[in-house]
Formats: sequence, structure tokens, C-alpha cells
Amino acid sequence: MLNNQDLSRQIDEATDRTYIDIYADVPTFNIICLGKSGSGKTTLLNAVFGKELGETGIGQPVTKKN
Repeated sequence: MLNNQDLSRQIDEATDRTYIDIYADVPTFNIICLGKSGSGKTTLLNAVFGKELGETGIGQPVTKKN
């Protein structure tokens, strides 16, 4: 039977794994996120996935390409 210290260590080890380790078997997929320039689409995707997938800023649009 696990004691609290062993259980805590196992939880810490499990949460230290990267997204690649956790989702290695998940197939690749595309996401479409529509909205006006500067409306927070990239910020939303960064929040959903818990990592910086794209650069964001306050005020002026950041990811717009000419």
C-alpha cells in the first residue's frame, strides 16, 4: 500500500511528463479559429493548450502577416 509520500512523488512524476509523452498516441488534427484581427484567437488557443503556441500582445494585433 502506498503512503502519502509515495503517492505524492508518483503524482509529481506524472505531472512532470510533457504533452508529447501524454499525447503521443493522439493523431494530428487541425483547428480553425475565426475572428477579427486582435480579438484574442491566439490567446484562446494558448490558454486551451497550456503553452505558448503563438505570440500574443495587448492592443495591436501580433500574429497578423502582411
